[in-house]
Amino acid sequence: MKDQFNKIWNSPVWSAVIASVIFSLLGSLISLFKGLFSGAETIPEAFKDVFSYKVNVWIVLAIVIVLGVLVKAIKKKRDKINEPPVTPFVDGFTEGMYQGLRWKWRWQWSPSNGIYYLTDLNIVCPQCNDGLLTAGYMNYQCGKCGADLRWINSDHNAVKKQILADARQRYSYCKDYIGEIKTGYVKS
Repeated sequence: MKDQFNKIWNSPVWSAVIASVIFSLLGSLISLFKGLFSGAETIPEAFKDVFSYKVNVWIVLAIVIVLGVLVKAIKKKRDKINEPPVTPFVDGFTEGMYQGLRWKWRWQWSPSNGIYYLTDLNIVCPQCNDGLLTAGYMNYQCGKCGADLRWINSDHNAVKKQILADARQRYSYCKDYIGEIKTGYVKS
């Protein structure tokens, strides 16, 4: 229900309609009180004065169009603020050598706070140099070649911290967009 209301509220057309209804109701209330204080003797007479007031259709249409354009402009500006900035580390810094192993990862944009987070950190298989390793009960196994790699001993958290530090150092002009550690689908 709340999602449906938000969808309608954020729609340029429906928000303009809602705004025009709100403004017309406010105008009616103002006219009602004005009528009560300026000569109407009863509330029904004041209502009759309000609802029999002639309104030009072109004025209502102009208000609806102006409100629609304003809402659309505000929404476009708000969406532009939440767009991820074009930063070179997102595509250019997605793998590297850490703890003697090759690692791959992704950067995920969070529009709620305007930061890229490190996600999907995985070790690349040293046997086939193509598959990604998954952590098992006692060892790692390659998803591509099936190699059983019991000898790998890695500290995912230390690697994450080092990747973030390297990203901030290499791309210092983007360091405000690089967030703290966010766990992805990493098994450690």
